Amino acid sequence: TAESGPLRAVAEADESGMPVDLFLKLGGGRQSGETKGTPEALGFGRPTGVDLPGEAPGAIETSVVKATPIQSALAMGSIANGGLLMRPMLVQQIKDVNGARTYPPALVRQAISASAARALSESLGASVARGDDGLGPVRRPEHKIAAASGRITTSGQTGTMVAGFATLDDARFVLLVRGEGATTSEAVPEVFGAVAQQLLVYFRVPPASAHAGRQQPVARGPG
Repeated sequence: TAESGPLRAVAEADESGMPVDLFLKLGGGRQSGETKGTPEALGFGRPTGVDLPGEAPGAIETSVVKATPIQSALAMGSIANGGLLMRPMLVQQIKDVNGARTYPPALVRQAISASAARALSESLGASVARGDDGLGPVRRPEHKIAAASGRITTSGQTGTMVAGFATLDDARFVLLVRGEGATTSEAVPEVFGAVAQQLLVYFRVPPASAHAGRQQPVARGPG
């Protein structure tokens, strides 16, 4: 059910979140420039409106950001979408004997400018290319992936989260992987890389040289 298990987990808040810490590290967030106010603009600290009961709003505090996985995924998606924050949706289409009812993507707002989103995308892509923060396993030989890694705390237990999108120049999906426990810093990036590879194959994404500069709104949910 939506009230327990993996589905409910996307709406529960971690005591420390990502990618908010990434924005602050880059000199954005509340500090300066086009990304000023980014955590609030990208939906942290308030419910996303996903169709799940008991969604936690999270919170932006002085030294701690409480964020749900779906908030982090949507924030990453807005970077992939050129700064557009989309409403999360669990269902794309319902079919029955009377036909099909489709739920199109719904825009919430322009969370950050397109140029700020592009700058963040490039920084995320460069981090993966360099293998920063344990992101080496995320790299794919023929595709550019943008991602960030961060430490999280859930119910007093530490863990690791990696959130990102692919590809850097033509986003097809947002992906978030998290794990709890001291050994997750290596396992989570490896799982992210493996799942991303399967999604690249599933969506038939061509190599990086085959598409340049295209950017379209992507997933309606956490990936």
